[in-house]
Amino acid sequence: MTRKVVRAADLKPPCLISDDDFAALCATHKIKTSEHSAIRGFLIEVTAEFGKAMRETRTLPARKADRLAVVRAIADLRRAQHQLQRRTGPAGAAGLRAAGRDIASAISVSWMRRHFADDPAVPAAVHWPTDDRSGRTPARVPARRMDADDLSLDERVGFMGRHGAEAIAALIGDIMGALENGRRAIVHLPPGRKPLEYRAYMLAALAELWYRLGRQPKSGINSQYGSFAEAVCDAIGWPSEGVNSALPDAIRLWRRLYR
Repeated sequence: MTRKVVRAADLKPPCLISDDDFAALCATHKIKTSEHSAIRGFLIEVTAEFGKAMRETRTLPARKADRLAVVRAIADLRRAQHQLQRRTGPAGAAGLRAAGRDIASAISVSWMRRHFADDPAVPAAVHWPTDDRSGRTPARVPARRMDADDLSLDERVGFMGRHGAEAIAALIGDIMGALENGRRAIVHLPPGRKPLEYRAYMLAALAELWYRLGRQPKSGINSQYGSFAEAVCDAIGWPSEGVNSALPDAIRLWRRLYR
Protein backbone atom coordinates (compact mmCIF):
# COMPACT_ATOMS: atom_id res chain seq x y z
CA MET A 1 0.00 0.00 0.00
CA THR A 2 1.37 3.39 -0.99
CA ARG A 3 1.94 5.69 1.97
CA LYS A 4 0.27 9.07 1.62
CA VAL A 5 2.57 12.10 1.73
CA VAL A 6 0.92 15.01 3.51
CA ARG A 7 1.47 18.36 1.82
CA ALA A 8 0.90 21.89 3.02
CA ALA A 9 -2.11 22.16 0.72
CA ASP A 10 -3.73 19.27 2.63
CA LEU A 11 -3.95 21.37 5.78
CA LYS A 12 -7.16 23.38 5.71
CA PRO A 13 -8.11 25.84 8.45
CA PRO A 14 -8.92 23.57 11.42
CA CYS A 15 -12.49 23.10 12.54
CA LEU A 16 -13.67 23.08 16.14
CA ILE A 17 -13.64 19.69 17.85
CA SER A 18 -17.12 18.27 18.23
CA ASP A 19 -18.51 17.21 21.59
CA ASP A 20 -18.40 13.54 20.58
CA ASP A 21 -14.78 13.76 19.39
CA PHE A 22 -13.76 15.61 22.53
CA ALA A 23 -15.42 13.02 24.76
CA ALA A 24 -13.67 10.20 22.86
CA LEU A 25 -10.35 12.04 23.10
CA CYS A 26 -10.64 12.40 26.87
CA ALA A 27 -11.78 8.81 27.37
CA THR A 28 -9.06 7.30 25.18
CA HIS A 29 -6.27 9.25 26.87
CA LYS A 30 -7.70 9.01 30.39
CA ILE A 31 -8.00 12.76 30.94
CA LYS A 32 -9.58 13.59 34.30
CA THR A 33 -13.02 15.16 34.31
CA SER A 34 -11.68 18.06 36.38
CA GLU A 35 -9.30 18.88 33.52
CA HIS A 36 -11.88 18.77 30.71
CA SER A 37 -12.79 22.46 30.88
CA ALA A 38 -9.17 23.66 30.69
CA ILE A 39 -8.33 21.22 27.88
CA ARG A 40 -11.44 22.19 25.92
CA GLY A 41 -10.63 25.89 26.30
CA PHE A 42 -7.05 25.36 25.14
CA LEU A 43 -8.12 23.41 22.07
CA ILE A 44 -10.80 25.96 21.16
CA GLU A 45 -8.28 28.79 21.34
CA VAL A 46 -5.65 26.87 19.36
CA THR A 47 -8.00 25.90 16.53
CA ALA A 48 -9.47 29.42 16.35
CA GLU A 49 -6.07 31.13 16.20
CA PHE A 50 -4.61 28.66 13.69
CA GLY A 51 -7.72 28.94 11.54
CA LYS A 52 -7.53 32.73 11.56
CA ALA A 53 -3.82 32.73 10.69
CA MET A 54 -4.26 30.22 7.87
CA ARG A 55 -7.19 32.07 6.33
CA GLU A 56 -5.27 35.36 6.43
CA THR A 57 -2.18 33.76 4.91
CA ARG A 58 -4.18 32.31 2.03
CA THR A 59 -5.44 35.76 1.07
CA LEU A 60 -1.85 36.97 0.56
CA PRO A 61 0.04 36.57 -2.72
CA ALA A 62 2.08 33.38 -3.05
CA ARG A 63 5.88 33.37 -2.93
CA LYS A 64 6.12 33.04 -6.71
CA ALA A 65 3.78 36.02 -7.20
CA ASP A 66 5.81 38.11 -4.76
CA ARG A 67 8.99 37.36 -6.68
CA LEU A 68 7.33 38.13 -10.00
CA ALA A 69 6.08 41.49 -8.68
CA VAL A 70 9.64 42.48 -7.79
CA VAL A 71 10.90 41.34 -11.20
CA ARG A 72 8.25 43.44 -12.93
CA ALA A 73 9.08 46.46 -10.79
CA ILE A 74 12.75 46.14 -11.77
CA ALA A 75 11.78 45.94 -15.45
CA ASP A 76 9.61 49.05 -15.14
CA LEU A 77 12.44 50.93 -13.44
CA ARG A 78 14.88 49.85 -16.14
CA ARG A 79 12.57 51.31 -18.78
CA ALA A 80 12.27 54.54 -16.78
CA GLN A 81 16.05 54.74 -16.46
CA HIS A 82 16.42 54.26 -20.22
CA GLN A 83 13.97 57.10 -20.87
CA LEU A 84 15.86 59.42 -18.51
CA GLN A 85 19.15 58.68 -20.26
CA ARG A 86 17.82 59.79 -23.64
CA ARG A 87 18.45 63.29 -24.91
CA THR A 88 15.72 65.80 -24.05
CA GLY A 89 14.72 69.21 -25.32
CA PRO A 90 14.85 72.39 -23.22
CA ALA A 91 11.41 71.75 -21.71
CA GLY A 92 12.30 68.21 -20.68
CA ALA A 93 15.61 69.34 -19.19
CA ALA A 94 13.83 72.03 -17.17
CA GLY A 95 11.32 69.49 -15.89
CA LEU A 96 14.07 67.07 -14.80
CA ARG A 97 15.97 69.87 -13.07
CA ALA A 98 12.82 70.67 -11.11
CA ALA A 99 12.38 66.99 -10.29
CA GLY A 100 15.98 66.81 -9.10
CA ARG A 101 15.49 69.75 -6.78
CA ASP A 102 12.32 68.15 -5.35
CA ILE A 103 14.10 64.97 -4.28
CA ALA A 104 17.38 66.59 -3.22
CA SER A 105 16.49 66.37 0.49
CA ALA A 106 16.39 62.56 0.18
CA ILE A 107 19.86 62.35 -1.40
CA SER A 108 22.96 62.31 0.80
CA VAL A 109 26.25 64.02 0.01
CA SER A 110 28.04 60.67 0.26
CA TRP A 111 25.74 59.29 -2.45
CA MET A 112 26.53 62.26 -4.71
CA ARG A 113 30.24 61.84 -4.07
CA ARG A 114 30.08 58.12 -4.88
CA HIS A 115 28.30 58.64 -8.20
CA PHE A 116 29.87 61.97 -9.22
CA ALA A 117 33.30 61.72 -7.62
CA ASP A 118 35.03 64.28 -9.87
CA ASP A 119 32.24 66.84 -9.97
CA PRO A 120 33.24 70.04 -8.15
CA ALA A 121 29.57 70.82 -7.52
CA VAL A 122 29.29 67.99 -5.00
CA PRO A 123 28.93 69.64 -1.56
CA ALA A 124 32.10 69.60 0.48
CA ALA A 125 32.29 67.82 3.84
CA VAL A 126 31.78 70.08 6.85
CA HIS A 127 32.95 69.88 10.45
CA TRP A 128 30.10 69.86 12.91
CA PRO A 129 30.09 71.36 15.40
CA THR A 130 32.56 73.89 14.08
CA ASP A 131 35.90 73.95 15.92
CA ASP A 132 36.14 77.67 16.65
CA ARG A 133 38.09 78.75 19.74
CA SER A 134 37.74 82.49 19.14
CA GLY A 135 34.70 82.69 21.36
CA ARG A 136 32.51 83.90 18.52
CA THR A 137 29.36 82.03 17.69
CA PRO A 138 30.06 80.30 14.36
CA ALA A 139 27.84 81.49 11.55
CA ARG A 140 26.83 77.88 10.75
CA VAL A 141 25.53 77.18 14.26
CA PRO A 142 21.73 77.21 13.93
CA ALA A 143 19.54 79.20 16.28
CA ARG A 144 17.20 76.19 16.46
CA ARG A 145 17.62 72.44 16.41
CA MET A 146 18.12 71.06 12.93
CA ASP A 147 19.14 67.82 11.24
CA ALA A 148 22.83 67.64 10.38
CA ASP A 149 22.06 66.91 6.74
CA ASP A 150 20.21 70.25 6.50
CA LEU A 151 23.62 71.93 6.65
CA SER A 152 24.19 70.92 3.01
CA LEU A 153 20.58 71.06 1.85
CA ASP A 154 20.91 74.20 -0.29
CA GLU A 155 24.00 72.80 -2.00
CA ARG A 156 22.30 69.46 -2.59
CA VAL A 157 19.28 71.18 -4.10
CA GLY A 158 21.58 73.11 -6.41
CA PHE A 159 23.50 69.99 -7.39
CA MET A 160 20.37 67.97 -8.12
CA GLY A 161 18.94 70.88 -10.07
CA ARG A 162 21.97 70.85 -12.34
CA HIS A 163 22.16 67.06 -12.70
CA GLY A 164 18.45 66.15 -12.61
CA ALA A 165 18.32 63.53 -15.38
CA GLU A 166 21.60 61.74 -14.75
CA ALA A 167 21.26 61.86 -10.97
CA ILE A 168 17.71 60.46 -11.03
CA ALA A 169 18.83 57.76 -13.49
CA ALA A 170 21.69 56.83 -11.14
CA LEU A 171 19.28 56.73 -8.21
CA ILE A 172 16.93 54.44 -10.13
CA GLY A 173 19.94 52.19 -10.85
CA ASP A 174 20.63 51.91 -7.13
CA ILE A 175 16.98 51.11 -6.43
CA MET A 176 17.07 48.39 -9.09
CA GLY A 177 20.17 46.91 -7.46
CA ALA A 178 18.47 46.92 -4.06
CA LEU A 179 15.37 45.25 -5.51
CA GLU A 180 17.54 42.60 -7.19
CA ASN A 181 19.01 41.79 -3.77
CA GLY A 182 15.49 41.67 -2.37
CA ARG A 183 14.38 39.31 -5.12
CA ARG A 184 17.28 36.97 -4.35
CA ALA A 185 16.31 37.07 -0.67
CA ILE A 186 12.92 35.48 -1.48
CA VAL A 187 13.89 31.88 -0.88
CA HIS A 188 13.02 29.44 -3.66
CA LEU A 189 11.08 26.39 -2.57
CA PRO A 190 10.71 23.28 -4.71
CA PRO A 191 7.31 22.85 -6.37
CA GLY A 192 4.91 20.46 -4.70
CA ARG A 193 5.87 19.54 -1.17
CA LYS A 194 6.41 22.51 1.15
CA PRO A 195 7.31 22.73 4.83
CA LEU A 196 4.35 21.79 7.03
CA GLU A 197 4.90 24.78 9.30
CA TYR A 198 1.36 24.98 10.62
CA ARG A 199 1.38 21.32 11.57
CA ALA A 200 4.75 21.68 13.31
CA TYR A 201 3.46 24.59 15.40
CA MET A 202 0.20 22.78 16.12
CA LEU A 203 2.11 19.71 17.34
CA ALA A 204 4.28 21.98 19.50
CA ALA A 205 1.15 23.52 21.04
CA LEU A 206 -0.25 20.04 21.70
CA ALA A 207 3.04 19.07 23.33
CA GLU A 208 2.56 21.99 25.72
CA LEU A 209 -0.98 20.85 26.44
CA TRP A 210 0.29 17.31 27.08
CA TYR A 211 2.93 18.71 29.44
CA ARG A 212 0.29 20.70 31.33
CA LEU A 213 -1.51 17.41 31.93
CA GLY A 214 1.58 16.32 33.85
CA ARG A 215 2.84 14.08 31.06
CA GLN A 216 6.11 14.24 29.17
CA PRO A 217 5.92 14.62 25.38
CA LYS A 218 7.95 11.80 23.85
CA SER A 219 8.44 10.52 20.33
CA GLY A 220 8.44 6.94 19.15
CA ILE A 221 6.04 4.40 17.72
CA ASN A 222 4.34 3.90 21.11
CA SER A 223 4.23 7.57 22.07
CA GLN A 224 1.06 8.45 23.98
CA TYR A 225 1.61 12.10 23.09
CA GLY A 226 1.81 11.05 19.43
CA SER A 227 -1.44 9.12 19.72
CA PHE A 228 -3.08 12.16 21.34
CA ALA A 229 -1.77 14.47 18.59
CA GLU A 230 -3.03 12.15 15.85
CA ALA A 231 -6.48 12.08 17.48
CA VAL A 232 -6.59 15.88 17.66
CA CYS A 233 -5.55 16.16 14.00
CA ASP A 234 -8.36 13.79 13.01
CA ALA A 235 -10.84 15.76 15.10
CA ILE A 236 -9.94 19.14 13.57
CA GLY A 237 -10.03 17.81 10.01
CA TRP A 238 -6.28 17.46 9.39
CA PRO A 239 -4.67 14.28 8.04
CA SER A 240 -2.90 12.31 10.76
CA GLU A 241 -0.49 10.55 8.38
CA GLY A 242 3.11 11.39 9.16
CA VAL A 243 2.38 12.89 12.57
CA ASN A 244 4.41 10.25 14.39
CA SER A 245 7.43 10.91 12.17
CA ALA A 246 7.12 14.64 12.86
CA LEU A 247 7.19 14.26 16.66
CA PRO A 248 10.97 14.68 17.25
CA ASP A 249 11.03 18.02 15.41
CA ALA A 250 7.79 19.09 17.09
CA ILE A 251 9.20 18.35 20.54
CA ARG A 252 12.34 20.36 19.77
CA LEU A 253 10.14 23.23 18.59
CA TRP A 254 8.02 22.94 21.75
CA ARG A 255 11.09 23.20 23.97
CA ARG A 256 12.31 26.24 22.04
CA LEU A 257 8.97 28.05 22.05
CA TYR A 258 7.40 27.09 25.37
CA ARG A 259 10.17 25.94 27.68
